[in-house]
Amino acid sequence: MRRFAKKIGVVGAAVGLALAGTMAIATPASASIDGPSGCPRGYVCLTPNGQHTPTIFFYQYGSWNFNNVYGWYTVQNNQYIEPGQSNARVQLMSGGWGTGNVLATVNAGQTTGVFMTPVNSIRVLSY
Repeated sequence: MRRFAKKIGVVGAAVGLALAGTMAIATPASASIDGPSGCPRGYVCLTPNGQHTPTIFFYQYGSWNFNNVYGWYTVQNNQYIEPGQSNARVQLMSGGWGTGNVLATVNAGQTTGVFMTPVNSIRVLSY
């Protein structure tokens, strides 16, 4: 299983994202962009409705809380499946830190629209 370094980019208007621990700020230009709509390979990206560039990026397995993320977003899972993995999925959760009900699941290579207002956290999983 690969070890990820957390990278979160914020583009345009300030989007609050509360995370524990250290955080490295990155823009999509710091990674190879080979996914649709500017989502780098290996990342999970969230793009606000009506925009063409992602504003929130994840590049580490784990659970992360959202703060002030409302309305419709496109969630793109541009992770790749490594040998021995069955899937690399993302789950959007109703509770904090990956708890509560699963409101949406996005498998590797998939993109879906999600109404983020009831979503409080995200889980980036390698299985």
